[in-house]
Amino acid sequence: MDWSLSRRYLLAGSAAAALVRPVFAAGAKPDLSEAGAKPVPLETVRLTPSLYLDAVTSNCAYLHRLEPDRLLHNFRKQAGLVPKGEVYGGWESDTIAGHTLGHYLSALSLMHAQTGDEECKRRVEYIVDDLAACQAAHGDGYVAGFTRRSGDAIEDGKRIFPEIVAGDIRVMPFDLNGCWVPLYNFHKTFAGLFDAERHCGNARAREVALGLAVYIDGVFAQLSDEQVQHILDCEHGGLNESFAELYDRTGNIRWMALAARLYHRKVLNPLAEGRDELADLHANTQIPKVIGVARLYDVGGQPEHQKAARFFWQAVTRDHSYVIGGHGDREYFQPPRTISKYVTEQTCESCNSYNMLKLTRQLYRWAPDAALFDYYERAHINHILAQHDPSTGMFTYMMPLMEGAKREFSTAFDDFWCCMGTGMESHSKHGDSVYWERGDTLFVNLFVPSQLAWRGGAFELSTSYPLSEDVTFTVRRPARFALALRLPGWCAAPRLSLNGKPSKIERRDGYAMVRRRWRAGDTIALTLPMTLRTEPTPDDPRMVAYLKGPVVQSKVGGNLVPFFRQYGEPAKVYFKTYSQEERAASNAEALRLSDLDSHSTDIAELGDDADEKAHALASKTSYAVVYRGRKGRDARSGGFFELDMKPGRGNLALNAIYSGDDKRRLFHILVEGERIATQALEAESRGGFIERNYPIPPSLVNGKSRLRIRVEPEPGHSAGPIFGLRLLSDAPPPSM
Repeated sequence: MDWSLSRRYLLAGSAAAALVRPVFAAGAKPDLSEAGAKPVPLETVRLTPSLYLDAVTSNCAYLHRLEPDRLLHNFRKQAGLVPKGEVYGGWESDTIAGHTLGHYLSALSLMHAQTGDEECKRRVEYIVDDLAACQAAHGDGYVAGFTRRSGDAIEDGKRIFPEIVAGDIRVMPFDLNGCWVPLYNFHKTFAGLFDAERHCGNARAREVALGLAVYIDGVFAQLSDEQVQHILDCEHGGLNESFAELYDRTGNIRWMALAARLYHRKVLNPLAEGRDELADLHANTQIPKVIGVARLYDVGGQPEHQKAARFFWQAVTRDHSYVIGGHGDREYFQPPRTISKYVTEQTCESCNSYNMLKLTRQLYRWAPDAALFDYYERAHINHILAQHDPSTGMFTYMMPLMEGAKREFSTAFDDFWCCMGTGMESHSKHGDSVYWERGDTLFVNLFVPSQLAWRGGAFELSTSYPLSEDVTFTVRRPARFALALRLPGWCAAPRLSLNGKPSKIERRDGYAMVRRRWRAGDTIALTLPMTLRTEPTPDDPRMVAYLKGPVVQSKVGGNLVPFFRQYGEPAKVYFKTYSQEERAASNAEALRLSDLDSHSTDIAELGDDADEKAHALASKTSYAVVYRGRKGRDARSGGFFELDMKPGRGNLALNAIYSGDDKRRLFHILVEGERIATQALEAESRGGFIERNYPIPPSLVNGKSRLRIRVEPEPGHSAGPIFGLRLLSDAPPPSM
């Protein structure tokens, strides 16, 4: 795991195999008129009172609170126009500025489609018009709000592109020539513009998108394929998806060619070959690329693109996912089937599940199968609903699963993380995957209370699901069609009734199928009996989670309650049975730590404000962190941290604690200005912590009442995090 490369900390300073059924076989380019399916338009679905509508209503209020002019601040400034609002805080005040506007434009468009809210549509029109004005001011199609660092100065992010064209390409995982993920930022802008066109009928949005596409293509046209691949090592979102989408909308082969060039071979080729090489990759950097590959298959029909998308989905949901459907620890993939070792306070970045649901929809379009929506429902309820507190309208970044950890929610105007952006979108569209169609068949995939207008018919889905087991589908206007109700894989004995009379279930691909000429007032009632059950982690049958129906349960106080509703409470999700050997090892470790305490002349609790102040800590480009309940501190390239420690008597050694998962770290430890050690970390002990001792030459200690300890990374690397420092003495502790 590479903590220094976690996007969240740039500023901060499980499912079991049974979760998904095998559903894929090799196939040709999907034909939605026959084999595939498509979602019914979001505009035809209206939510009725439920926890889903509560989330949408809360989110709509937040979208209204945000000020478009403040999100447009940097777009106007970089275009030489006078900003009409002050820039927001958090990420919007850093070099990733502008990414939120794309999310916001999507959220407004989706909210208008979901609810008919006219204020959201008005804001869409205002934003698109302002982006067009910014683009016109640039005069070359460019439009963006991101900036870049040049030494201590912040300047227009556009300056990176002449450098790149000239061959000056400086790539880090989240930094391109001093700018924080500019191509990722472009992807968000494209997505917002496409949603504005699709859901609000805004034709000007496509014009802006085409202008920006021309500018970007002009840059890439001057680069070799090797240079393009090097650039793609920096997070670029689903920019390949943007150009596949633009090709689909315009038919211009230019955009298909560019989408094909933005194929990140290092990551995508192994997936196309059926190899899981995801360990230690930043999780949400990869999912949008795979969504883009899925869209490339849609428009190009190359089998390897479909295979890559399907293999990735299977690998992630089977071997990398927690019980809530999310995945990743500290934003990164772990080795496959190691979930039990990574139940921490840094699990499950919310963006990951947002994107996995998008990918699931894409795969379902090719070949409808209820197993896909078994996963979708799992993540939708237990992660997406859980990441948004409807009482405040705020969002979480991570979804901590470690006992005692609580969710940390955003503030309204001073964070603007990526997960706030995807959260705004997720909670604008809870009706977008409820109903699907293929031919004359209507699929009901999610049991979200709603009304539907479809093919001249009117229908209503009534339920308190997932907190109850009864679902009723009512026909309000007559129609003739086949109804397919998803039978969740977790339900052993579903029951069906038609107009109050028990009916035999005709099963097909995980659905209950009913074909008839429907009359007004006809009802289908589906009962999905829910019992409490356990589900083990993929790698340790002794570690289990509890579920009732689709809902993960957590222990709060003495009760098991729905996890997704525990917005402000620390919750325990996983329960493990320990062997006698493990308990003995734990006791032995406690004794060892007690012995270390007795031989410590000083202990520095890094990451603790009071203790760092007491040790006169000074730092640059260094951040406090918390992992597995331990506080610590890192230092990024070009930075350092240093502090005073008391030496005491005898021969001394500096004891440092590290995460056994950290890798690609190289740094130096200095005492009184003299380097005593160089430490490399390369993930040598997965799932725990490691200690290292560094002897201190007596010449650095003699006559000193304090020692200045300094940690500094090798250029281009990070140091730590270090989760505690001790000065150890070989002299016996003084007698009492």
